[in-house]
Amino acid sequence: MVYTAGKTLMTQGQEVGFKNAWDKHAGIDLIEAARAHLIQFTMKVFIDKINEKAESNQLKGVLSDMACLYACEKLLKHNYGVLETGYLDPKQLGLLRQRKYQLLERIRPHSLALVDGFKFHDNNLGSAIGQYDGNVYETLVDWVQKYNGVNKHDWSGVFQKYIKPLRDLPPNPQPKL
Repeated sequence: MVYTAGKTLMTQGQEVGFKNAWDKHAGIDLIEAARAHLIQFTMKVFIDKINEKAESNQLKGVLSDMACLYACEKLLKHNYGVLETGYLDPKQLGLLRQRKYQLLERIRPHSLALVDGFKFHDNNLGSAIGQYDGNVYETLVDWVQKYNGVNKHDWSGVFQKYIKPLRDLPPNPQPKL
């Protein structure tokens, strides 16, 4: 990607000037190269820390699956670099997508434990499903009553005024011509 940015800068620089070539063409390629570098760096640190800190083989396996899922997701989302360089072809991207789905299936049984491991409060997640007290439905009803503005309005007369007259219409009314 950096090579492509340099090549673009040299060819476009002669045609439209180096400042315009940098601003309109090479700069965009360099941003994509920086993004690819950050993804690669994040992957490397993630894998290094898994190998260094995981205390059990089961935890290491789940976190390794998470790292592979991250890699699959990023490669599928930002695939132009690997396609442009010929590192991967479209058929291999299809295999990568299949691998992503397999990883999602493998990770799903561990998803609640993974989220709980970060110790985010359920309010921050906007989720009542992981309630420690197990009162999922009671919490959902409580949140709706407290925080949903629609429930602060008195809707008792709405049915009688608007909906009931529609229900009382005869079936298949004849159009008035």
